[in-house]
Amino acid sequence: MEMTVFSAQGGFDFERVPVNDFFQDTFTVVAGVVIVLMAVCITVYRKEMRQLAQGLFAARISAQVIRDGSILRDRIVLILLPCIVLVQATLVYYIMYMYCLPAELHISAILLFFAALGIFVFDVLFKSLAFRFFSFMFDYDRNDKMEYLLQKLFYLTDTTLLLFPLMIGVVYLNLPQILWGYLLLFLLFYVAMFVRLFMLNRKKGNSFQFFLYFCIVEILPYIILLKTALLLGR
Repeated sequence: MEMTVFSAQGGFDFERVPVNDFFQDTFTVVAGVVIVLMAVCITVYRKEMRQLAQGLFAARISAQVIRDGSILRDRIVLILLPCIVLVQATLVYYIMYMYCLPAELHISAILLFFAALGIFVFDVLFKSLAFRFFSFMFDYDRNDKMEYLLQKLFYLTDTTLLLFPLMIGVVYLNLPQILWGYLLLFLLFYVAMFVRLFMLNRKKGNSFQFFLYFCIVEILPYIILLKTALLLGR
């Protein structure tokens, strides 16, 4: 099978390269697990999933979920979080395989996926520790912490629900151009999350401190990863 890959010289270069069958096999296994997890979330926790999917842009639903606060204590989080991690890791996996690795470097597809999974998990852990420090320094109470975490969960849920079907199209239909559409919607979701979190900190008088925190903890890692990907892709 052949797929279109990125070009480090600028944008997409619709160059055909062979794809190892193990890449698709690994993606298929992960996609199967994600489908099962999503099916459980949608069938068993239909109301909660609808609230999480709409919370980022629907102020009334967001306020209701934050006021209730039960979703963070519900089992849906234990099912949804692995789903989010796996889907987001597949994007890192695809980019690493198709874009970052030199052609002469042979790495097992499974090992590469676990490397991608490790990168995403490390990112989550790093941001969790940074948030703990930030919330301690600026006296977040229980409600502030819950609102912050829920806004992040709204954002991750939306990007995951959007990304998963797009990744199926990218991998199986050989349509990497789809990722440009995802990038635009990702930026929309990202800005919406930032505005919500900025308003939360503005009420507490931490606007400038939060802006610095967000740039260093949330944005800088993406810039570093992008720069690394460009260097490896040359």
